[in-house]
This record gives sequence, C-alpha cells and structure tokens, in this order.
Amino acid sequence: MIIVTEETKKAYSSSSIKHLTVTFPELDLTLRDNEIIYESFSLEEGIEEKECLTFTGCLSSQLSFQCMGITLDLRGRYVEAVIIADSTDPISLFHGYVESQKIMDYYYGKCEIVAYDILYSKGQTDIAAWYKSLSFPISVKDYRDSLFSYLGIDVREAALVNDHIVFDKQYSPASMKALDSIRAICQINGVFGIVNRNGEFEFRSIEPIDTEGTYDEVEFYKKLDYQRYTVQAIGRVIVRQSSSDEGASYGDGGNIYVVQGNMFTLNLEEELLSEIAENIYQKVQGITYTPYTGVSYSMPWIESGDIVKYRIYDPSSGTYFTAFVYVFSRYIKGIQVLMDTFKAEGNEFQNVFISDLSVQITTIQNQIEAIQGKLESIQLKFLMFYNMSAVDIGDGATVAVANTRFAVSQSGQVYFEMEYLIECSTTEIIENNVIVNNDLQVSVLFEYDGEIIDIRKPKETYQDGEHILHCYYVLNVDNTTTHTWKIWLNCVGGSVHINILEAQNTILGLNIVGNTAWDGTIDVDDTMNAVPLTIALVSEILDTVVISLTNPVLINGNESIDGIEVLRTDVAGITENIEIEETEEN
Repeated sequence: MIIVTEETKKAYSSSSIKHLTVTFPELDLTLRDNEIIYESFSLEEGIEEKECLTFTGCLSSQLSFQCMGITLDLRGRYVEAVIIADSTDPISLFHGYVESQKIMDYYYGKCEIVAYDILYSKGQTDIAAWYKSLSFPISVKDYRDSLFSYLGIDVREAALVNDHIVFDKQYSPASMKALDSIRAICQINGVFGIVNRNGEFEFRSIEPIDTEGTYDEVEFYKKLDYQRYTVQAIGRVIVRQSSSDEGASYGDGGNIYVVQGNMFTLNLEEELLSEIAENIYQKVQGITYTPYTGVSYSMPWIESGDIVKYRIYDPSSGTYFTAFVYVFSRYIKGIQVLMDTFKAEGNEFQNVFISDLSVQITTIQNQIEAIQGKLESIQLKFLMFYNMSAVDIGDGATVAVANTRFAVSQSGQVYFEMEYLIECSTTEIIENNVIVNNDLQVSVLFEYDGEIIDIRKPKETYQDGEHILHCYYVLNVDNTTTHTWKIWLNCVGGSVHINILEAQNTILGLNIVGNTAWDGTIDVDDTMNAVPLTIALVSEILDTVVISLTNPVLINGNESIDGIEVLRTDVAGITENIEIEETEEN
C-alpha cells in the first residue's frame, strides 16, 4: 500500500477534481488536462490472474489513454503517470515504456497510447550467454542480483527465504528467457514478482488476513460478486522436478502446493530440498480468502497484494457484516469518474496445484539441450511437437493426444517425454447429499507401431482446476525403419480439456528424424568419437561398477559400422569403487 494522508483518501471518495499528468522525460514532454481525453485512461496491474495461487506473478502492468495534439513518435519512450485529487499529495500510477501508438485522427493529433512496465520488454531478453558466464556454484541471492543488474532493472531490496541456497550449473542452454528465470526465483521463495509504481521490481509477499487488523474499507461500491466458499489454506508443500519424482515435502495437510521443475532445485540433495519446502511453506501457509469481484470508486493508493474490507448488508437478518479480501488484480478506469475493479479468484478445494508450466517446459528443453551438447559427438538429437488443436476427453473416454512418425540411424534406446497442462472437471458422486467421490483418474497409454505397449496410471488423482501431467518412456528400437508413436489419454471420474499447444511431447535418440513432414531421408556418419561419461542417471550403486567403453577401429575406410554399444552412467552415490576398462574391437 502506498502511504497517503487521510485527507488524500477522503478526496478520492468525494467529488473532488482529479488531474492526470503523463510525462515523457526523454522528450521533456508533459501531457496535462487539456491534452488527455480523461475517461479514456485505464491502468491494469496484478500479482495473480489464475484460479490457483502460483506464487510467481511477474505480470506486466498496462497503461492506456488517448491524447490530442501529439504528432511525435512516442513508441519506445519512457513514460510516467501521476494522479492528483484537488491539492492533495500526488500518487504515482505507472512507470514504463510505450509499446504502441495508434493514430486516430492525424489532423488533430489524436492518438491512443499503450505502455507496459519494464518487465514486458526486458523479460523477453535472451540470457543464455549471461548464464554461461556465471561462476558456479552460486547462491540464489547472488544469481538474482547479477541477473537484474544484467537486465538493467532496479530492484527493491528484499531478504527472501531461500536466498542462501547454493546451486551448481545444470544447463548449457542455446537460449534462455529472462522472465522464466525471474519466475523461478519467485516460485522458490513463495513470493510474487511485480514492477511497482516507482518502476522498481519488487518481490511482494502476502500475509494471512487478520480479522482484527486495520485495513482500508471500500466505502462506496457499485457492484460486489463473491463466492459462498472460502479458499482453503495450503497444508503441504512438495518440491520436485516432475510428477514421476517423489521429491521432498513439508506439512501434513491437504491442499498440496507443488513447486515443480524449478531450475534452482535440479539435482539438489533431498535434505536441502526438504529445507526449501519448509521455507516456502512458512511463506504460503495460512492464506485463505473469499473469491470476489468488486467495482467501486477508485482507491489508487491500494496496490496488488493488499487486503481491503467490504461492509455488506444481509437482508435476511437486517444487519451488516464485514468481508476481508485480497486485491490480486485491479483495473482503474476513467479520471473524473475514477472507478476501480478489484478481483481475487480461487477454487475452494485445490487438492494438488502446480505452479507455472512455462518454467517447467523451459527447464525440460534446457535439460535436453544440455544433454545434446555433452553427447554431440554421437549426434544425439531430439524432436518436439505439440497439439495443434484443442483436445477434449470425456468421462470414460480414451482419446489420442499425440501422433508422430520417427526413425533412427542405428539401433538403441529412444526416450519419450510428455508434459501436458490439463484442465480437469470432476464428476461428483453424491450419496445422502454428501460428496463421497470427486477424484479424476487420468491414464496414459503408449502405442508403438500400432500396438499398445504400456499403460501408466499416475499415483495422484486430480480435482477441478489446472494440473500438469508428466510421463516418460524408454523404448528399445532395434531397426532403422520408420516407426509410429501415439499417446492416448483415458479419463475416469471426470473430463479433461487441453488447449492448443499445451501438450508438449519430446523424442530423444541417436540421429533421430521424424514428424509428419519427414521425407524419409536419413543422413548417417560412419565415424564416432569417444563418449564422455558425465550424465547422472543412477541415484545409488551398492557394489563395484565396471564401465566398458568400446571404440570402433576402421580396417577399411569404405566399410560401415553395423552398430556400437555404449554403456552410459553417471553415479550420484557409490559405496565401493569404479573401474573403467577401455577396449578396441575390429
């Protein structure tokens, strides 16, 4: 909340004259009353827009207004907006950059300006080169300080609960988006990221509502829609890399909050993951609230993440009661008739909810790029494909979600990975007016060359809302002919919807080619370098390990190699010793 005087607050609840000032410092240009079409002004900002709390935020604020008498090109220019009611203290509304300028009437210089905060553009920065230049191991605090310095974004100083966590280099990405990395920082610390009214990036926390606390009251509201239920508090935090990974957890209650695929938790020891889960739990526990949408006279000093209260009349009893709510997102519109729309969404029971798919997808892709870089001498390649149309799966139905063709240049193992963002709607079974079952079971069927070869049923069932479904399969491919690969989903106890491009599939193999556009041509090299044994796949070995590495020796340069067997392993824990034998075969 922006600190203002009581006089300022009263001015906005009365019929005071309000003045909007928009400044472009680089151009020494200031737009005032006679140049701004006041009621065209709007400002959107928020820390959360989903139905489940994800504790990432990083949503860009948007400023929009129309003005007159402007012929300059304002695109890309830095802009600030301030509002003043009568002669009270000014309240900062926005700092950012003009994204678009639409000409509405060239003769009168009428145009519409749309601007976003600095995260909108800086968040798209490719930071792969910066990441590779870091000195590892590094703490989360040093990492984020270096990142924001590299991006040129001012940050409000904050002490985050997992700042002290030290991690090593895990990726060698070809590309890496800054916004995904910033979201991962917020996610691992149980906070929301937002660019505040002064143009600084801020790690914003929310505190449990105290009904005895002092909060600003929305005195005059035009509309208030709210749910009869209260969103239940998080009772357990799980930190893991995928749904097939047990991970580490803290807490023993319901409403499980899953931190999945975070780039800072990859390959950390279980004890450290448990510490991270406990620290996150301390930040997110006790957050319970009523979902609502309220339209009222504006309170521009209220910020996203603040708590406000409404005084509501109950006609059945003829009395008033007080409702305390969070402001997760807000929309300011107009100037003289300045209105605010406050909103907070949420499901009552969120049995398992997982934060931020985009971070997880980027993490998986970066892992594949890292593996590809380490094994590029044997031309390890991967294919990625998505659903090009939305998918709906009804209760009891089995529907194909992915279908492709592929081939490899030599026999060996092929790794398949799928990660889908699924929107679940459960079928409730009611007995004696009590819900006795509302769990949705989603099964994954793998079809290879026209035959179902495996059926996977994840341990967890799903409730209403968004979830991540993640599975993988390792297949032995013994010939170089064209193969088909198909993934089916079966639903029991509810239905599933998958939006376009939200079902990601990855195939990883030696000299792999594929997808529906493949023309059947395979380019094969008949030379191969030695393979560095550096990839961790074995969690613990309790005996002596012998690793054999076979190098081909060409007797005749025109002869081809039928096959090469490479036994790979990385070892996380060994109780005895490792011997490496290197032999040559003709």
